Amino acid sequence: MASIYKSYPHYIPIVKWQKWERRALVEMDRSVSQRVLPCVEVRDSSQHANMLSQYDNTWKRPGLVDYANPQGVLTPPRLAELLAFLRLPTGSSALASPVLSPNVTASTLSRVKNVLGDRQMTLRLRVDDADTAIQHLPALQKLMGMPEALGCVDRL
Repeated sequence: MASIYKSYPHYIPIVKWQKWERRALVEMDRSVSQRVLPCVEVRDSSQHANMLSQYDNTWKRPGLVDYANPQGVLTPPRLAELLAFLRLPTGSSALASPVLSPNVTASTLSRVKNVLGDRQMTLRLRVDDADTAIQHLPALQKLMGMPEALGCVDRL
């Protein structure tokens, strides 16, 4: 099916990096995995440690990693963990792109950009409903106007 709908966007499942979710990623048929771009929500330091040791063996294609808390805030300790993950030099970890909130600071954006390599960043809006999505427009416009964002943000 993926070969028929090449112009369609990827399916982006939100993955909490639980045992059965990892198994589903490992066992996913290649024809399906070509159109899947999982977004792994890394919620605590134990998941981060697990990601460091198992990501390459679990998912062999590009993916997204989100280290922010459920409100979209990337705290300093979580930023340090994200940077450690992005510094992994080889394997599929090098294909994983970070997910950031449009409210990220220029300093944080610059630190992440320094370890991106050829990867891009993805912006994630957390909205309660479609009516509140417009409230995020000023933050998006501000972020896209930052020099640090030029050429490194590829999807919303």
